[in-house]
Amino acid sequence: MKEFSNIPKVIGFYGYSNSGKTSLIIKLIKTLEKTGFSTAVIKRTDKNISSESAEKDTSGFRAAGAKITSFSSESETNFVLPASMPLSQIIAKIRAFMEVDIIIVEGARDSEIKKVRMGDIPERDNTIYTYEGDFDNLIELIYKLLTKRA
Repeated sequence: MKEFSNIPKVIGFYGYSNSGKTSLIIKLIKTLEKTGFSTAVIKRTDKNISSESAEKDTSGFRAAGAKITSFSSESETNFVLPASMPLSQIIAKIRAFMEVDIIIVEGARDSEIKKVRMGDIPERDNTIYTYEGDFDNLIELIYKLLTKRA
C-alpha cells in the first residue's frame, strides 16, 4: 500500500518545444496511475488560451464582466478565469478540488519547485534531473519523491 501525505508533491518539466515533454508526461501519468498514485497536471504556456470561440455563451459572459465562468457537461467541467494565476494558487485550487499524490507542471519556470530538464535547454533553478531517455531512472526518482515524508 502506498504512503503519502495529503499534500501533493510537485515536479516540473521543461524543455524546448517538441522536446517530448507532453509524451513523457503522458507515459509518467499512465505508469503512476497503474501503481496507485493519482496525478494532476498543470500546463504552463506563454500563449493566450481560451476554451471556446468568441461567438459562444461563456465568451459572452466573460466579455460582460463575469469574474469566473464554468463550462460543464456530462463528462467534464472547465473553469475559466480572465487572469493569470501564480503556480502556488493553481496548486491550492487543485488541492481544493480533490486529493492527488503528485502535480506535474509542464513548462515549469517557478524556482521553488523541483524540475526535470529535457534536452540542452539552459538549466533552471531547482533542476534535480536531466532526462536523457532513461525512463526507469526517472520513474525511480519520482517514486522516491512520492514516498519521501514531507
